[in-house]
Amino acid sequence: MHPRPGQQLPPQQHAVRPRPPMQPQQHPQQHPQQQPGQTRPPAGGPIGTPQGSVPRPGMPQVRPGAGGPMVGPGRPAGARPPGSGPFGAPQMARQQTMHAPGSGQPRPFAPPAHLQPQPLARQQTMPVMAPKQPPTPQQQHPGQHPGQHPGQQGPMGGLNAAMNAMNLRNQPRPQTPPHIQPQPQHMPQQQPMHQPVQPMHQPMQQQPMQAQMSQSPPQQAAAITDTQMRPSRTRRVYMDPNAIAGGSAVPPTGPQPGPPSAHPSQQQPHARPPAYGQQQQPPVGGRSSVGPPGAVGNGTGAAPMARQRYMTHQPTPYRQPQLQPMQPMQPMQQPPAVNTGAPMSPASAGPSPVAAHAGAVAPERPRIDPNLIPYPSAVQEADQRNYDEQSFYSSNRSGVPRASSDFHCVDDGNCNPRFMRVSTYSFPNRSELVEESNIPLSMVIQPLAKLRYDETPIPIVDFGANGPIRCDSCRAYLNVHMTFINGGRKFLCNLCRSENVVPSEYFANLDMSGKRVDIDQRPELKLGTVEYAAGKDFSNRVPQPITYLFAIDVSFNANQNGLVKVCAQTLKDILYGDSSTALPLGARVGIITYDRSIHFYNLSAGLEQATMLVVPDLDDIFVPLSKGLFVDPEESRNVIEGLLDSLPSMFENNKNAEATLGGMMKAAYNALESSGGKLFVFQSNLPTFGPGALTNRDNIKLHGTDKERDLFVPANSFYSNMAEECVNIGVSVNMYLFPTSYIDVASLGVLSTTTAGNLYTYQHFHAERDANKFAGDLKLDMSRRIGYNGVLRIRVSEGLRIVDHVGNMFMRNNTDVELAGIDNDTTIGATLRHDAQLDEKGSVYIQAALLYTTAAGERRIRVHNLALNVTAAIASVIKYADVDVSVTVLTKLAIAEAMGGMSLKEIREQLSNKCVSILASYRRHCAPSSSVGQLILPESFKLFPLYTCALIKSVSLRAGSDVSIDKRVYHMMMLKGLPVASTIVYYYPRIFGVHSLAPDATTPDAYQRIRLPPMTRASYQRLDPAGIFLVENGDTLKLWVGQDCSPQLLQDVFGAQSIQSINAPALHELPLQNSQTSQQIATLIDVLRKYRSRFLSLQVIRQKIDPHEYEFAAMLTEDKQGPEQPDYPSFLVETHGRIRSELQAQMSKNW
Repeated sequence: MHPRPGQQLPPQQHAVRPRPPMQPQQHPQQHPQQQPGQTRPPAGGPIGTPQGSVPRPGMPQVRPGAGGPMVGPGRPAGARPPGSGPFGAPQMARQQTMHAPGSGQPRPFAPPAHLQPQPLARQQTMPVMAPKQPPTPQQQHPGQHPGQHPGQQGPMGGLNAAMNAMNLRNQPRPQTPPHIQPQPQHMPQQQPMHQPVQPMHQPMQQQPMQAQMSQSPPQQAAAITDTQMRPSRTRRVYMDPNAIAGGSAVPPTGPQPGPPSAHPSQQQPHARPPAYGQQQQPPVGGRSSVGPPGAVGNGTGAAPMARQRYMTHQPTPYRQPQLQPMQPMQPMQQPPAVNTGAPMSPASAGPSPVAAHAGAVAPERPRIDPNLIPYPSAVQEADQRNYDEQSFYSSNRSGVPRASSDFHCVDDGNCNPRFMRVSTYSFPNRSELVEESNIPLSMVIQPLAKLRYDETPIPIVDFGANGPIRCDSCRAYLNVHMTFINGGRKFLCNLCRSENVVPSEYFANLDMSGKRVDIDQRPELKLGTVEYAAGKDFSNRVPQPITYLFAIDVSFNANQNGLVKVCAQTLKDILYGDSSTALPLGARVGIITYDRSIHFYNLSAGLEQATMLVVPDLDDIFVPLSKGLFVDPEESRNVIEGLLDSLPSMFENNKNAEATLGGMMKAAYNALESSGGKLFVFQSNLPTFGPGALTNRDNIKLHGTDKERDLFVPANSFYSNMAEECVNIGVSVNMYLFPTSYIDVASLGVLSTTTAGNLYTYQHFHAERDANKFAGDLKLDMSRRIGYNGVLRIRVSEGLRIVDHVGNMFMRNNTDVELAGIDNDTTIGATLRHDAQLDEKGSVYIQAALLYTTAAGERRIRVHNLALNVTAAIASVIKYADVDVSVTVLTKLAIAEAMGGMSLKEIREQLSNKCVSILASYRRHCAPSSSVGQLILPESFKLFPLYTCALIKSVSLRAGSDVSIDKRVYHMMMLKGLPVASTIVYYYPRIFGVHSLAPDATTPDAYQRIRLPPMTRASYQRLDPAGIFLVENGDTLKLWVGQDCSPQLLQDVFGAQSIQSINAPALHELPLQNSQTSQQIATLIDVLRKYRSRFLSLQVIRQKIDPHEYEFAAMLTEDKQGPEQPDYPSFLVETHGRIRSELQAQMSKNW
């Protein structure tokens, strides 16, 4: 409200809209320099408010503390850039700023009316007007501070805060359109407005401040300035953060919280919105306003919240405002533009907003602007630009490239970050520092990760029959960080600090700097990663080339759905086709089939055709062949090709509906016992016959309940025991499941997870639809670099120890990770713990050694070494943290808990508590001078709330009964073994607008590299209905076609004139058209597939036509997908509220 022309307000007052009466006197417990309504002394204000003023009421303001992003008022003029101070917090906290309203940022695209969730009776979207220009000096009110807007009086700036809060009403809530929602949400009728919203460019009526403050206690005056912003329908969950973080108790979330120390039972009840036509009771200290159910409030529909010493359980009511006739909405300007600390790509801004609907509308309550929230696409693109033209040197200890970046690494002392990553590259020197930061002290190891094409291959070092040199005390392998002493006759172990004698045959003199004179000829003393040739002491049997055994289900169901035919043809193409996969030199293959009995085949090269031998007795299974079961594929090519061609006709009339998977596993174990190798199993239905028979235990009544967790564990111990026996002989099992109904993935999948194999499922398999994906998966599975019979051990510096190992593996003790099979994507996570305080001036060393047999039959030891700096400052721990590693390890730990019997609800609560504890710890230790009304995210962990929200909403952990048990368990097992880069893209998919690619978007650069085009944010509102978007999450590839695409665009991409004429269900590959757009899309798809270990089968989805659009919408991380699956802005608001509660609880203890 603007003051009347010529009116001069008394000192220490500010012009505000009508509020409850307040007393100007000082509260007994108020700070001596604190003004009524202030939450801090007037010495300095938070970013975005004048010095000495209070934050904008209830509005989470996000600014870069420690170089973090800012959401809310922008960085003030003259303030230091992010990271200029000690994480930018103290210096930036006392700057003054005034921003001209209007940001120029387009609002995210909102779907049209028929796509809006559950239409309400009087819903309307607020229009947007041009940004308002700042007032000229002639227009400023007398006595007004320079830079203030009209109506802002005195240092508190209350009107400016209120007006800025009103500006955010028109920000839309990202939400999945109702036509692809799993269940409609029934919402109450909209409450009509009781007071028209005054246009921002018109003067408002002013009431004397003295009269307003004369009837309200000082407690409420303070509460007005610190109103907390929360969703109006936040679900109350009373959580115990001690379960994960060990921090102080977090008060329950709600619109009317009591004092931070109050018990949950003493909290104020959640206020429900009034029925349509009833008068809204305005909250104390706020104005009357009505918003749609579920909107985020700022003093509307919720009691204001201040510090504990100002809180009262029973707010004093005040006179209700007089009802006025409803007036049409006036244009409202955009919120100010704010630097988020992460640049937005051109494609991420989204299309222009749609026009406002006709009729009256209840404005949406203030909330965080989605345009200003950090998102992975911008962070990834910024990181990629750093390594487009320069290499990364591994000895750099100040951080590494992101896991999803394409970079060239030079190994000069530390291992390539593709092999090993840690949660922070500034290692805390004591356990108390870890507890204070709440960042999980963890690491991720991918021992056989694939190097980039232009990186130096790993050298092989052969020390002869005795094997590599090792420390006599801790058995660590010789590495670049060990120091030679006593003239080169001894070396000092970098892990345990013990002295060891150098073998005479390895002796060399030292130069003046203390280095060996032959260091340039010793890669083990220069590089962070080397591979040693293992001696005879490292093998319990003679190593030999890998053996492949293919076990094919030939029961009735397998023939009906086309599995037998597709599997036989795919194997033939892989072994002998034009695009055949080159098997390792000396590798052997064998084939068996099974239904109620087991069929062995003699594939000897001297035979005209294969000979089948049947073993029907499942109680006494044996291998009837001594020779001919495993053969060289080239020598026996004619026999193998003949068998694969005849398999479909041999069993096309098979009436046996059961397939004895347990009996086949016993037969495969006997066949591979002497050699080890890899077993490929192709199973079509639930094994209900023979050893390990299962029953259908799926009960839809248990879905979404706590008892659902019983379905995540195996039904019996047969397959778990069978998997352990396979580990003993070095056999890895890759399971390919083709179910038409429940197949109990929890019981069968342990064969893959325990033996470090891979699991694939093709729900409702149809040969014509799924053959392409199955063939691509099997080809990639057989073409990747693999090893078998492996053991991994991690050694760390003295004072540290490994606590837990997580991943798809098997462990008999606490140190050795047994990997029956290992490939490029095999990933193991580990958590660390302090046993003693570390030297701050020293370094922390980690060594991961993998003993395995290569596919060519050579026994090797691959050793990765990593050295890290040690710090005693919590700011350094957070600054150099790797959020991708933390998210990956937390995912694996959460999945392990879920498959161990913990309920999904408890896991979701623990993850949410962990997110709050990490961000609150940062605020408490790195930005203590900032106002609690500001949401401050650390630069390194600014994406952690987004990933936490995505994990909670993922298929593996999300609430609800719309996910089948088999699908949920499959995604759990897949996530448990995914590498870091694949985990991150799984949670936040990459989206490309292929309708607007630049002419050179897919043209190779000077280094023959194709750079990916700008990405779009993962929200339905960001998708232009007139465009085509390609979405990829590492497991699937979808092409979304908007309903308003032009005929020319459809012709260029599909060769069709209309969206209805596109035969989307039959399109598994795009037909190449004679257009630039078509060729660019084909090139982009090839590039995306090249970086994935699973084949990305294309699925075309037409907007509002194809039923699979719901699955597509579930991939959009930022959108709301159900009652307990909030959109990301709402989750961030709720997280901020809990952070505030935790900080206020800590403040109350300090008082």
